[in-house]
Amino acid sequence: MQLMTLKRTFLSALVLVGLSSASAAPILVGTGTNQANLVINFSSGAIYQYEVLFDAIDWTGEDLLGHVVDETALEWEVQVFSFGTLLDGLSIDDHSDVGFGGGNNWWQYWVRESADDPWQQAATGFSDRTVSDGAWDGWVYGSASPPMLIPEPGVGALLLLGFAVLGVRRRFSA
Repeated sequence: MQLMTLKRTFLSALVLVGLSSASAAPILVGTGTNQANLVINFSSGAIYQYEVLFDAIDWTGEDLLGHVVDETALEWEVQVFSFGTLLDGLSIDDHSDVGFGGGNNWWQYWVRESADDPWQQAATGFSDRTVSDGAWDGWVYGSASPPMLIPEPGVGALLLLGFAVLGVRRRFSA
């Protein structure tokens, strides 16, 4: 009986490790010699990370997000004003945050020029931001915290394997 439980636990851990590894990689979008990253944190806790390749030298944050919208299942709602464009909503799969709900419940725009730089709340709107090679743009709904990235595949795999081993040890020591 304990051997059967051990096998089930081990197989479950392998499946979970495989699933976590498959979902942790950024989604590649576009072609080109320049590369920028886009991170989206929904209020549901879902994180989407895109690695976007492009050739343009005068891309804006709006161009970056618009390219991802054009090339993936991500959908957006924007309002265009004389001073620029306002991001009102993002939706993909079962995740959707739209509108200004008061407090922190709106899309907050974060930027950094490289992966080594800290996140900063954008000083301009995304229609005015110039995106350079290596830049990062982030959108967070419902929180004033900077964007969270997708964990590295190895981290999730190690955590799941650790939990599986602890479960097996508890069953054998009982």
